[in-house]
Order: sequence, then C-alpha cells, then structure tokens
Amino acid sequence: MLPYSDYKKSRLIFETFALIKSGQATTKKEIAYLFDTNPENIENYIDELNSEFNTGIRYDRNQKRYIVEQEGIMGLLKRNNPLTADDVTIILYSLVNSQAFMETKMNIVKTSLLGLLPSEEAQTLKNMLYFEKTNNPREHDIEFNLSKLRKGITEEKKMTFLYRRASGEQKQHNVIPYSFACELGKYYIIAKPDDEQTLVHYRIDRMSSLRILDEEGKRQEQFNINDYMRRTWYMYGGKETKVVVKFAVGCRTVVTQRNMAVGRIVEENEDYFTYEFTCNGTQGIKLWLMGFGAEAEVLKPMELREEIIVAIAGMAKVYRI
Repeated sequence: MLPYSDYKKSRLIFETFALIKSGQATTKKEIAYLFDTNPENIENYIDELNSEFNTGIRYDRNQKRYIVEQEGIMGLLKRNNPLTADDVTIILYSLVNSQAFMETKMNIVKTSLLGLLPSEEAQTLKNMLYFEKTNNPREHDIEFNLSKLRKGITEEKKMTFLYRRASGEQKQHNVIPYSFACELGKYYIIAKPDDEQTLVHYRIDRMSSLRILDEEGKRQEQFNINDYMRRTWYMYGGKETKVVVKFAVGCRTVVTQRNMAVGRIVEENEDYFTYEFTCNGTQGIKLWLMGFGAEAEVLKPMELREEIIVAIAGMAKVYRI
C-alpha cells in the first residue's frame, strides 16, 4: 500500500499538486484512490492550492483531467525523491525482465513507481521481484547507464555518450535526457540532441562512455511522458504529425479503445468512421496501420499515404500479384 494514508493534510496538498503536475494522476478519482479518501477532499485540496498557494489548476473538459497552468508558490519547492538511484535501477531492470507487463503499459507502471514509492516500499519490491546478478559485462553496462542517466535527469544536466547503431556505425551524441521508456524488453532514453529539432530515442544497451556534462540540461516544461508515449508507436520518434484514417466500422473498438491512440471521430456512418489523432513521426504508425489491411485507408498526411502505397506495391511484387 502506498504511504499516503500516513501523511497529514499539508503533505497531501503538496502531493496533489505533484501528481497533477507530473501527469501520474490527473483526476479526482485517481488521486482519491491513491490517498484512500473521498474525491470531495481532492477538490478541496485543489481549491486550497489555487487560493492559498497561487497555483492555476483547472479541469480541462476536453481532456477530462486537471492540468497545471500556473505553479505559483509550489513552483519554488523542490520535491525530494524518496528513492535512491540504485533503487530505481533495480526496480526498472526487474520489471523489464519479469515480463509481467505489456510493453505499452510498462512506462505508466515505471513512472508511477518512480514518483510514488517510498524507500521501504522499494525494498519490499526488490524482495518480491526476481533479479539475478550476472557476470555478463553488457548487463552491468546497462545497469551503470540507467543509474547515470537517472542522475543526469535529476540534476538537469546535459550528457554525452558514444552510440552504436544497428548497422554498427558509432557516433558521439550530446543530449538533454528527458525520460526512460521500454518496449519489447528493451530500455530507451528519450532525449533532445544538440543537433536535432525533435526528441530522439536511444537504446540504452547501445550506449557507451556515458558522462554527465557540466552544462545545464533542462527539458521543456510542458513535456509529459505519459502524453508523449500515447503518441509513440514501437519507439519510433519524430515530429508531431496529425493523421487522419478511414477505418471499416468493425475496427471501431480496437481503434477508439486502444490506450495509446487518443484521438477523435470526425465522421461516422454504418460502413466506416474517420479517425483523427496525433503521433510522433510516421514510421511507427505506418507499421500499425498496415496491420489493418484493406480495413484502413490513410487520408492525411499525403506523405504517409504515399509511403503505404509504395509498401503495398512492394508487397504485391514480392507475392507476384
């Protein structure tokens, strides 16, 4: 059980702000569940934050969640992380190797653990989850990189490392580290390189010579890992892109209830519906959409539509159609 039941009101007010700001819990129901209290109490905490601490917390009816528009006095406070870097490393590494969670859920679980677990709960989790030390140097490199990256994120410093691509090519990168992510049992760091305009995903097992630089490395204030991952397919990144797809009506449930595809239906009849959403780049979403076969037609952007046409033509050639 989380430790909130032992906190006094002043601490719960602070935790309410921290949960909403981080995106870990953004509705009265979610926060009340964590606090084991009545949702009306959460509404009172938010009112007190806005009136006494000059915060600007409002409920967004479109997103159906609370958002922090102004930090007020709370922005001057520094939250103490109840976990050590070693604890975080072990928890993350154990969760990936346990294979107990679907890849798309892993990031939500990870973020919640990092933000909410006290040290005693971390110790309990370490005892519950099986984690075997090995003599494989590569395993130890991953652990070292995870710990060092977490330190860089916490201290808001730029980092440098040598990165080996799948082709074997190696290149030095200087980045601002943003957050961890996991997909198909592999760790990634989401970061902003000095020579790129958008965020890039790096596999942690391909990093070496990792160092923290004595340069400020603050991530953008509006970045929220949960929102970001909802726009990310198969750990492919890229520029935010609006996509419009015409789906057969039989695909409605899988499209609208898939927890990553947060979008809206712009047109619908008894045969099909048109769905609009935003994703990071188009390479990952192309793979997902092609899985629908003839039941999905990309309408926008035209670049993605043309990429799929080329891919289909290539498949037809392979299968001699």
